[in-house]
Amino acid sequence: MGRSKGYTCSRKLLNVPGKGYFFHTARPIEKARTPPALFLSKSDDQRVVPRAPQYKDPRAQERNPQGRGPVMWYAGIDWAGQHHDTVVLNEQAKMVKSIRVQHSAQGLEQLDAFLQQISGPANKEQMACIIETNQGLLISMLLEKGWPVYPVNPRTVDRHRSPSGAKTDHIDAYLLARTGRADLVDLHRLVPDSQTIAELKQLTRDQDSLVQMQTRLVNQLTA
Repeated sequence: MGRSKGYTCSRKLLNVPGKGYFFHTARPIEKARTPPALFLSKSDDQRVVPRAPQYKDPRAQERNPQGRGPVMWYAGIDWAGQHHDTVVLNEQAKMVKSIRVQHSAQGLEQLDAFLQQISGPANKEQMACIIETNQGLLISMLLEKGWPVYPVNPRTVDRHRSPSGAKTDHIDAYLLARTGRADLVDLHRLVPDSQTIAELKQLTRDQDSLVQMQTRLVNQLTA
């Protein structure tokens, strides 16, 4: 038993009749290497080629972060008599863009173009507009342009405000967008009025405009 399968025995550890235990010296393990000629002779399916780390476009994560359908944006719109502030958040609660527009026909068209720059003309359903009113020229424009509108109670923003109580139009717009992102499933989408009701509201707005114009003219004459 001097040699066993090519291994050299060092010494007999225990000398017991009929039994013997030997300690074998271990050979170093040689790493198997495939000759270049053999590797090149293999087919593409048989070769194993190490690949470099694959680069992933970070924008792909933003387009569909959870792989569960189209991406949503949340536009918080803080409306006022003279201007409207809008803040848009993505699904990761990061601010995408913000804008302030005047309360005028040109300003409302500017707001519509601003929203389309983010979602695209064909993806308006993915832009939820959160606002603290359900009537007025701003609401009419959003509905006519096909934007989803979700009116909320003004107290909703107050509940999300920080203890410091800081209040600006930009902050309110941001809080509205954050409310939409967190509670959209609990909000009720505003349904556009029928054509008859829309025409009646248009006549009412025209009457209000005429009354305001009459008031200004009377003030000018009596000044």
